[in-house]
Amino acid sequence: MRRDFRAPDGLITALAYHPAKPILASASADLIILLWSLEDGKLIEELRLPVQPRSLSISPSGHRLASTEAKH
Repeated sequence: MRRDFRAPDGLITALAYHPAKPILASASADLIILLWSLEDGKLIEELRLPVQPRSLSISPSGHRLASTEAKH
């Protein structure tokens, strides 16, 4: 199945898949993490950060999302 997603304004810096649900997290250079539904391609949530995310990880339980800060 193919899905199209609205691209953020900034360069995508990281991706992470939820371990049990059809959810994709994307981080971008414009300081935003987006959570996407892989079932219908819709945006679930937008999280704004004070720093540029370099990597993303979702816990095995799927209850926590972590990001690391990009070094400049």
